Amino acid sequence: IIMSDTPKNIGCTAGGFTQLSVAHDATSNAPYLGFETEAVFVDIGDNDVFVTFHGTGDPSATNGHVLYQGKDYIFYAGLFKTAQFRSVAGTAKVNITQLNGYV
Repeated sequence: IIMSDTPKNIGCTAGGFTQLSVAHDATSNAPYLGFETEAVFVDIGDNDVFVTFHGTGDPSATNGHVLYQGKDYIFYAGLFKTAQFRSVAGTAKVNITQLNGYV
């Protein structure tokens, strides 16, 4: 992330927090994003998570990307709304806050 000296007008959308419980043996879809949502802040708890954004096949070690436990991420809403998740092992928590304003 590149930080700038220019202040950004970023806020949380009303009711914009969701916690997904993501299993190892089932795929979870991203939650509905409000029309005003421009980006999402995501942090991963309990276990790493596989994620895809293209809607083809289940997320896995050979299909998609890994979001690591204890890390946080910012995604543009247009990309994130198609996300599918699967825990690498056990159950993981995916905490999602919807943001409006430009990032």
